[in-house]
This record gives sequence, C-alpha cells and structure tokens, in this order.
Amino acid sequence: MEVFLRGVPKDLTDESFRHELQPHMARLGIEDWSCDKPKKKTQAWLTFLRKEDGAKFLERHGKVVAPTQPRSATVLQQQQQQQQQQQQQQQQLQQQKPQMVGSATFPIRRGPEFSKLRILQQDVYAEKSAKDADHLILSHLNLEKDQRESRRRAGQAHQTKTATPTTVCRISSIACGKMVFAEVAGGGASNASTKALVFARQTECTTAGHAQFKRKSCIFTTVTHNQMHISYATVEDCVFDFADRSFTMILNESPRFYARNTIDPDLRTQWCRMPMLSGWPELSKYVAHCLVYRFQMAEDDVERIFRAIKEHHDVSVSRHTLRVDRAPRHHLHDYTTCMQDFQRKISILGNNPLLLPFAMLFQVHKMAWNNYLHPKTATTVLDIMERLAMEAEMEGRPRPFSVDSLKRLFNEIPYPTPGVKAAELDPFELLSCAIDIEKEIVRGDPAREERGRFGDGTDIAKQQAWVLKAMVTPTRVVLSGPDPESKNRVLRMFHDRTDYFLRVTFTDEDGSGLSFNPRVSNDYVYDHYRSVLKQGIEVAGRRFSFLGFSHSSLRSHSAWFMAPFVDNRMGRQDYATVLNSLGDFREIRIPAKCAARIGQAFSETPYAVSLRGGGGGGGGAGIRINYIEDVKSSVDESRVFSDGVGTISQEALEAFWDVLPLKLGAPTCVQIRVAGIKGMLSLNPGLMGKQICIRPESMMKFPSRDFVEIGICEVAAKPLRLVLNRQIIKILEDMGTDPGWFMEIQAKALETLRGVTATVSNTCTFLEYQGVGSNIRLPRFLRRLHSHGIDYRHDPFLKAIVEYVVLRELRLLKHKARIPVDKGVTLFGVMDETGFLKEGEVYIHYDKKAAGRKDGIEDSLKDGTVIVTRSPALHPGDIQRAKMVTPPEKHALRALRNCIVFSQRGDRDLPSQLSGGDLDGDKYNIIWDAGAMPKKEFAPASYPRNKPKPLDRDVTREDIANFFIEFMRTDVLGLIANRHLVYADIMPAGTEDSTCIKLAELHSTAVDYSKTGIGVTMMEIPRLPKTRPDFTAPAPPTITYSLGEVAFGELDEEEDEGDDGFGRPKYRYHKSEKILGQLYRAIDEKNLWSKVVTKADKGPSVWEQVHGIMDQGLRALGIRIEWRVRLDEARKVRSIYEKGLTENLQQFSSNPRMSLSETEAFCGDIVNKTGVQSRQERELSLKLKEEMDRLTNWIVKLIRHPEARPGYESRSAMFMGASGGGDGDDEADDEGPVSSARLQALEMAAACFQIEMQRDGAASLKGKRSGGSERMQSFRVIAAACMLNELEAVTREVQGDSTALVRVR
Repeated sequence: MEVFLRGVPKDLTDESFRHELQPHMARLGIEDWSCDKPKKKTQAWLTFLRKEDGAKFLERHGKVVAPTQPRSATVLQQQQQQQQQQQQQQQQLQQQKPQMVGSATFPIRRGPEFSKLRILQQDVYAEKSAKDADHLILSHLNLEKDQRESRRRAGQAHQTKTATPTTVCRISSIACGKMVFAEVAGGGASNASTKALVFARQTECTTAGHAQFKRKSCIFTTVTHNQMHISYATVEDCVFDFADRSFTMILNESPRFYARNTIDPDLRTQWCRMPMLSGWPELSKYVAHCLVYRFQMAEDDVERIFRAIKEHHDVSVSRHTLRVDRAPRHHLHDYTTCMQDFQRKISILGNNPLLLPFAMLFQVHKMAWNNYLHPKTATTVLDIMERLAMEAEMEGRPRPFSVDSLKRLFNEIPYPTPGVKAAELDPFELLSCAIDIEKEIVRGDPAREERGRFGDGTDIAKQQAWVLKAMVTPTRVVLSGPDPESKNRVLRMFHDRTDYFLRVTFTDEDGSGLSFNPRVSNDYVYDHYRSVLKQGIEVAGRRFSFLGFSHSSLRSHSAWFMAPFVDNRMGRQDYATVLNSLGDFREIRIPAKCAARIGQAFSETPYAVSLRGGGGGGGGAGIRINYIEDVKSSVDESRVFSDGVGTISQEALEAFWDVLPLKLGAPTCVQIRVAGIKGMLSLNPGLMGKQICIRPESMMKFPSRDFVEIGICEVAAKPLRLVLNRQIIKILEDMGTDPGWFMEIQAKALETLRGVTATVSNTCTFLEYQGVGSNIRLPRFLRRLHSHGIDYRHDPFLKAIVEYVVLRELRLLKHKARIPVDKGVTLFGVMDETGFLKEGEVYIHYDKKAAGRKDGIEDSLKDGTVIVTRSPALHPGDIQRAKMVTPPEKHALRALRNCIVFSQRGDRDLPSQLSGGDLDGDKYNIIWDAGAMPKKEFAPASYPRNKPKPLDRDVTREDIANFFIEFMRTDVLGLIANRHLVYADIMPAGTEDSTCIKLAELHSTAVDYSKTGIGVTMMEIPRLPKTRPDFTAPAPPTITYSLGEVAFGELDEEEDEGDDGFGRPKYRYHKSEKILGQLYRAIDEKNLWSKVVTKADKGPSVWEQVHGIMDQGLRALGIRIEWRVRLDEARKVRSIYEKGLTENLQQFSSNPRMSLSETEAFCGDIVNKTGVQSRQERELSLKLKEEMDRLTNWIVKLIRHPEARPGYESRSAMFMGASGGGDGDDEADDEGPVSSARLQALEMAAACFQIEMQRDGAASLKGKRSGGSERMQSFRVIAAACMLNELEAVTREVQGDSTALVRVR
C-alpha cells in the first residue's frame, strides 16, 4: 500500500525524514515500510509491505476533512437551471451524491482539512495514494523482512549494533605545523640541556568551529560551514594537553577539505572538494608537508572529551604536555626557510651526478616531501652524504650507502610522536643506520658492484627498467621508487637515461582513485592536477614535464613525465625531440586521437626483436617488412575483415622465440608495436625467409622512421581459462539459455571450494588450478608432506595461503558471478588468411592438457556450434553463435596454436559484431557446452561512428594534457555498465529493453572516448531506479589477522559520515527473481567460509618433521652433505629474496602508507578488505603475480644452481658407499652414482632451510612506520620445497631408475 504525504518540510532529506517518522512507526508496531522524499520538495510517499499497516498508519495519522452546512435551496436551484442548459454537464449532475436535509437533497461543500501528523512543528497531510505501490519497493521490503527474520532465526534478534556516539567539542582556533626536537634546559646540578618534542607552529586560523569525533573520522566544521575531514586511519597519535586545553593530531596523510556550495544552494553538488581549508589561505604554503594539526578547545571539561574519545572512537589517543614554539627560528625549525635551504642544497648536488647519483638524491627528496624528515634534518643528511661520498671518491672505494640502503631506511624512520627518542631522528644516526644496512647487503653479496645509473648494485630482468614514480594528490606530491617496471619503447630507446623519466599517477590522498560523489564537486582538485601537468614537478634540481600516456595508463590516471637531458651523442632530448623520434603526428588534429597514437610508444613491450635500418631494411634478426592490402567486405568494402592483423613467416617467428622466455613456449600469434604500427601477427607457413606482412591501412597509425626493433606486447602462449561475468550471464539468459545450466556450473564451482580443505588431494588440485606456488611446485610439496603423515594446516602460513585463495574465488563467485566454464576458453583472435573458412565459420585451437596440467579447460571441443563473445558485452547482439570447423591435416591453419581464427567471407566480419571487436589484440570467449546453447539470437549492434571535430592547427602538449584531465573528470564507463546491469534486471525485456539498448550505445561511446575525445555526459545516462537488485549489494568487509588469517566482518549499514553528504549512498535493494539474483542467493558466503576454515589440532612443527624427512632420506641413501659450508651463500640468497619481497609489498600497494601482507604477495593477489577488488587492484594484482613469479623463479635457480651466483666457489660433497661398495670415505666425483652438481644443489637447499630453522625472527615485514615486526615466512616454504625436490632427484640418480624417495602420483 502507498500513502501520499503533503506539507513535508522542504529541507528534509529522504534519510532525515525517515528518522523523523521512525518513532511514529515504532509506536504502531510497523516494521516493513519505506520512505521516498524528493529533494527540495514538500511531497513524500510511504510504501507499506502489508496493507493493514498502511491502514493502521492512516487511521492514526491520516488527514481529516471536516463537513460543513449544506448549501441553500435557492442557490442550488439557480445552479441546476444553468447546468440543465448545458447537455454535457447532465451526467455529472446525476452522479453527485445526495444527502437528505428535510425533504430535499443537497450536495455537501468540501470542508477544511486537519492534519493528524506534525513533523518539525509543521503539519503534514497523509492520505492513500491514487496509484499502486511500486513492485520494486515491495520487493525491497520483502528482502529486508527475509533478512531480518533470517537474523532472528540465527539468534541475532535484538543484537543490533550500538550506534557509535558522536563526541563534539567546540574549537576556538586550529594551527598547522611540524613536530621537531628542540633544546630544552634540563634540571639538576649539571643544568644540561636535552631535546624534547615540540610543536613548531607554522600558521594558525582563529576561525571558530566545532570538532565531531564520529565512527571513522574527525570532522572539523568552521562557523562558515567549511570542513576538514581527518580519517582515524591516518592518525599516528592524538595528543591531549589538559593544561593547555588542546589536542594535537599527528598525521601520516593530508586531511580532506570541503567548502559548502554557497553560490547556488539548489545545485545537486552541495560541497566542493578543496586543496586546503577555505578561509585559511596561508595554509596553502604548508598543507603538503606539515601534517600536524593542533586544535585549541573552547571547552573547560577537557578530561570528559578525552575519556569519551578514548572509549568510543577507534583512534590512537594519548595524554602529554606538548611545548608549542609559536615563532620557529628561521633556518632551524621554520618550515619555509628550511625547505628553501633544502631545495637549494639538493639542486646544487643534482648538478654533480657523479658524486651522488640522482636516484640517491631522489631518496632524500622523498624523505622530505613524504613527511619522513623535517627539511632541516634532510639538509643535514645531504651534507653528511656529500662528505662521505667525497671521502669514498678520494680513497677509491664505493660509497658506504646506496639507493637500496636508503630505500630500506624508510621503514626505520619513526613518526615524531611522544615516546620517540630524539636520537631516532638524528641525521647522523639515520645515515649510520643506512650504512649498517649497506654492510648487511654487501655481506649478502660480496661481488655486488654499483651498476647502472641507480647505483644500487641490483640486477633486474632484462625486460625491465628502474622507474621513478610520483603520486599527485589533491594537496601534495608523494614520491616513490625506483621500482622495476616492464620496458616500453621510450624506456628502451633511452635505456641509459631512465632516471630522466617519471611515472606520475593522479590519485586521492590514500592512493585510490578520486571517488565520484554526485553531491561533491571535484573541480578545484582537477584544477590542481592541471597545474601540475602544466608546470611539471621539480625533484632534486630536475624539472619533469608532461610527456604522454598509454591507453591503459590513461584508464588508471597515470602519465609519463620527463626532464630534458643530453644523450650519448651529445644531443639534447626533450618533449619535442622525443616525439619527433617516435614519428610524425602533425596530421592528427584531434587531441584524443593524437594522444592515443603517441601512447603506442608507452605500451608495455617487455621483449623486443632488433632490426637494422628502417622501412624494408633487414635487421639483427634479418627480418624484412612487407606491406599487403586489407581484406574487406566484397559488396561495399565498408567492413574490414583483417582489421589489425598481419602475418609472419616461420623463420621470422623463430627469431621472436629466441627473445622470449622458455615458459612462453613457441607461440604462433604475437601482438607487436613497431614504428607507427600496432596489431597482431599470425603465422603463415607459406611465407619464405624472415619476413612479416603488415596491412598499413588498419595497422599503421602514423608515419615513423623508427624501424629499430619490434616490441612484443603479448603472445598467445597458452589458452586462458574462461569465467563468466554478470553481463554475459544476463545476455545468455535473455537469449534463452537454460537457467539450470548456470546453477549447475556454479554449484560445481561451490562444491570445489567447499571441498578444498577436505583432503590434501583436493587442496593440491585446487592450487594447481589456480596457479599458486607453481614455481616451487607447492602442490607437490604438500602431497609429499601428506605421504609422510604431516598435516600442512599445522603451519599457519601454509594454511593461510590455501584459505586466502579460497576467499578470493568465493568473493568473485558471489559478488561478481565469475563462474568458471570447463567447456570454454579465452583466446586471441586472428583472420583466416587462406580463405578456407566460410561465412559464420571459425577454427579454434588450444593446447590440450599436458600430463598433470590442471587449468580447468576440458579437451572436449569438436566441430559444431559454439558461442562466441567478447567482454565487455552489453548489447544483446554482443553474443553470437558460430560453427567450429577443423581444416584437413597439413592445412596451413593447422599450424596456428591457441587462437580463434575468423572467416574473411561474408557481408560483415564476426569480430566487429562482438562489442565492436577487431583483431589487433582482442581476446574472445568461446563456449561449446551444449547446456549453454541459447534458443534465440539477436542482431548485432551497429552504432554510427562518432566523428570528432578536428582542430585547425597542430595538437599541442597542452591540448593533450587538457584531454587527460577532462578524461579523468568525465570518465563514466563504470557508471554506465553498472546502470545497465540494474536496468537489465528490472526491465521485463532485459537487455532488449530500449533503456538498456541506449545504455549499451552510451557504453560504446564511452569506450571510444579515449580515442575520439567524445564523451558521455551525466545528463545522457538514465537515472538510477528507486531500488537496486540484491546482487549489486556491497560485499561484507574482511578482517585480516596475523599471518594472513581472514574472517568476515559485518557490513556496516550505519554511515554517520554521511550526515553532510560524504558517506556511501544508502541504496535500497530488492530481491531479483532473475538468474543473477538466484545465483547470488544460492551462495551462503559465511556458511561456506566456516566450513573451509577449520582449525587444525595443534601438532608437532611441520618444519621439524620436514627436517626429519631430510635426515631419514640421507641416511637411507648413505649420503652425508656439507650444508654448513654453504650457510653464508644461503644467507645471501635469503637476503636477495626478502629484499625483493619487501619491495613488492610496498610497490604494489595502492596505498603509500601501507604495505601488502606476505600472503597477498606469495599468492600474487591483492585483497580488498572492504569488498571485491577495484580495477586498480586487479591491475596491480596481475603485475604483482608476474613480479613474484620472476622473483621466485630466480631464487629457485640460485638454490638449484649455486654456480649461477657471482663469487660462487665449488665445494665437494661426501658420498658414503650408497651402492654398498667401497670404504665409505671416498670423495664423490662426477662419475659416481650422484653428480657433483646435484649434491651441491641439495647442499644449498638444505643450507637455506637450516638458516630458517635457526632464525629467531630477526627479519621483519614492517618497520617502525608500519608498526609491527612479523617474521617473514615464505622463504622457508621455498627452501623446504626445493630441498625435498632435490632429495627426490638425488634418490632417482642413486637408484638408477625413476623410483623416487617419495612417490607422487
């Protein structure tokens, strides 16, 4: 039932009006009701799940109409005479209801209305609505009712979470400054001075206001309604001074500032995000680096405020007396003059890179800018470094510190809070610490030399380069790096000058993307970003200016900057010369398109094949480049069937294989970048010699003479596992696919997760399926443990690894419908160059399962009908059927591997029908499961091409920078996709509905925005319905404990930070009856997790038992190994691993304040503790996985092949009569039953394992900045796995057959 309300206070919001009505509903015992109050309107609607509740409300609060006296007979007769003359009014007169008054009938005149409901001293009139209740809102109320009853059945009734009280205190002034250690006169006979912690005030605002301590943050509001938000997660300490009636917040991140929109209060954007607190202009000089704020309270009862905050709010609070220096001495504690001194000093040193390399100065600059050190301290650090570097140069020895040791020093620098000693921030002590770290590094690698421009002596993979980074936030610039990143064309072109390039990401203060909130305008923040792009960033005397960005980096809001430099040929390189060397972009007059073409040079190309000369010249690989025509539709040539794909000969392809790592095998399809060319190359066995064939019309994007090398982006090395997503599932449902098929494959996936920890066999199969620990053969290691009766779950870290991967898959399954399809695969697409395939036919090849391979892809593909699609798929025609046809033996197409080959015949190419796909590197999803076959098919979309208006001049750097900002500001791709998902669920026609078709077209426009510059405005996007499907509800947060143990938290519905419009929107959800809702509700996340996470009984140490396996195996073979002589080498290997691991923990964290957990790094996946992964976290996870695989591969190589390490000295091992002959004292040689190399590898692995057994937790994951000292666990797992692998290999050699000490099937 729906009730209409009139006279509602205009300024009440939906939520605040509901709050006012709640007591009235509670008195009537009504639980299931909903409120809809439009903004700035005086009307509202109430919806009741039960009609009797609505009737009860109206009986109590409905308006009353008072009757009046009947009209006189004379007046009535006059009216009746007039009405009788009008025939059209006759029927209305007959329908009037009479009332007897004496002997005549007279109609009643409507009386005045009386209200029985008052809200905020205002009469509100309630009556039954003329329209029926919205079915979606009724579904929402039903869902809430079911959830409430479910909680009651679980015994959680009335256990509602107590709302966190808001603690409010009046503020008279607020000051900004830094914490410093200053000389304070001491007492006693000696009268010696000591250093004490002092707040050095830099600026103060006397505007009064009040501070609200809420559940997650402290909000300071001025009398002019400007606000400053300080998240508790950023507060290192909140120091209360009772005597001074103040509290001081020491932060590790800038606050967020907001100003009330006073220009037009009726605008939707009520607030403006600001780079500083409005009304405090002087703060702009200090907001970036002075992160200490002191609040002067206008309260007498300070102790009451202190106790309330300590008891009710999750913030670090302490009580101390802090001295305030209101006039800091210039060049000592005054920030402005000290920063000027620092900038001057570091710029001078930057002019002499031979003394202190730029990367070292970058580290010190990072310490000052990132709020690690006061500028005065940083200047002193530079003085000391300069003196030590000069002494080392005069004495002909290496510097006593390096980039590596300075990077590690960061974790040792504490925040200046009460309890920290002055010595911990003393510049001499800090450099001493860096020198000690350097000595430790050198001990780990005596052959270490200062290699490269970064002077850290660290080798990286040849496909990587050291990259300096910066993060631009609304208030400051945060520096990081150098970190190893995959090379691109520009970095490869200037491989010896990579420290002149800077990768800059534009983010919010915590490193996440700037969030969209319809009530908050970010225009001032984007103006700040634009000024950085225009003015550049100056670091250590070098000014880095905007250069360009790739397509993927545009999506992640990052760009490349560069500083001018002189190359090896004594030529100046700057923006103009770099672009000129890349190609000629003058004919491209559209800024977005020009940016995309320049961006080709910034696409990651980890591997490259060298060429000689330009154009058609040969090369180091002797490859010739030929040009061929595109294949187009025969009727009007409007469709290009070969869009983005060329061919390559067998001999040329072998040259590609030579530069690829062995794990990538011998792919026949590669994605390339060369000069102005981009696209795919597929093997054509008919081509002779070393040649590639390029189609200029579709592959050459701009003219270029840079034919130096061919960059390789990706290769079709293996088939990719296919997982469904919500868009594909919805379209298949609308196409008539049996809903039971979706439920069946999800149930199978759930059963797999449910049984992961039931048996070790299941665990190992699951880890193989997920590719976790494959480099160290982790599944095989767990099987070995089981065969010896060892339960891996007795080790917390091994247990956490398994549970972590289960959690990841469970969250994707529940909240993203990422359901794996066994009879499906994802592959690169290419074109049939032979013309064998007819219209609508495809040829699909993927590597069948090798022995022991577990990737979840069935070997059941046969000729017949298959489903082909491509993500993202929003239009109902984005999924099509095709006919799989296998060419005859020896046919040229049979040479292609791991790809789908499309026909070149017909009126329209199939790829363009699938979300506007092409063949320049797109991946396609193929399903051949009979249960998935749809009953009907939709016509593919055909959107008109958006033609942007070109400029009447050349595109400038400023044009491209402006487009970059505009893209960040107006990118609504994700919003459109989410809106489409909602409408497709609520509309009866699903994705066929006109609203969904419109959204699909808008999505296509938004996808092309990065190339065309034509975006989608918010006004074009249909408004969100009143309720959303239940499957779009946010995931409950996770709580991570030590060693990666995870538990589910409760989804916090209370969002008190949203009082002023900043919190998460409170959406209403209805129960979706379509397939996505059914799939969502079929998964009880917490119940399944409780079955997976079982607490193992306490038992003997896993590692002590592994040690026993090793001893037993050696005794059985009669072998004695001298692992003790390899302890120093083992420590070096561990040092290399833990250094690389620590860098990965910091580098791949989206938040610069926090590092990842070791479990996340080992599994190669980043968990989102507040829900499912964001796009940024997914991209970082892929890179983390790649980097951890590279690191573990390297470590395994160093353990198994000790001679690969610099400075390796061969040592012999003793073999004691394994065959039963001899006296047992003969030294083994290469001709014995066990090779010397094998025994050396076993010794090395045993030594690595032994140093872990001996360690008492000296290594730590986190330093003082992160607050914790957890011992690293993963190196022990790697060492133990390698040790048992080598023991098995030795056993095979001794026994002379394939029998191993531990048989693994």
